Amino acid sequence: MPRTFLWTTRFRNFKVAIGTFLLKKFLVRLFKSMQLAFRMAAHPIFSKRGPLKDYARNITGFEGRYVFGSSASITISAILSQGTMRIVMGPIDSWDAKVTFRNDWAFLRFLLFGHIDILLPMLRNEVVVEGNFNYLAKFGFMSRDLLHRLGVKI
Repeated sequence: MPRTFLWTTRFRNFKVAIGTFLLKKFLVRLFKSMQLAFRMAAHPIFSKRGPLKDYARNITGFEGRYVFGSSASITISAILSQGTMRIVMGPIDSWDAKVTFRNDWAFLRFLLFGHIDILLPMLRNEVVVEGNFNYLAKFGFMSRDLLHRLGVKI
């Protein structure tokens, strides 16, 4: 094999590994910030003013269990119950919506840059959705709404 091919292959593998590592870190931070926002939104001081004003209405009385994963390496679950969010690294057994992305970048595109509905990624054959679509749309809305409220430009 030519040396350039070996270096190109190694660089590509390294780039994919770094991308997966960074994406996983980003997703954990996103989910943890949602978890913190849920806690803060439930507190009377934060729910009346500031960027989290009225955010609690998104989660009050809502219960949902989600599994997000990619065929590559990332699986993260979120359990929303009684105004709180619990994060589980790995799959959970009982879920309301399960989303498996073809690759890590499709995963990131959906959570941050996608439309409210899941139709476009499905048409691009980037995702397999199982369970209730409404739960998935609600989670996507909540994550983008939180980023918008905190001033994160996407």
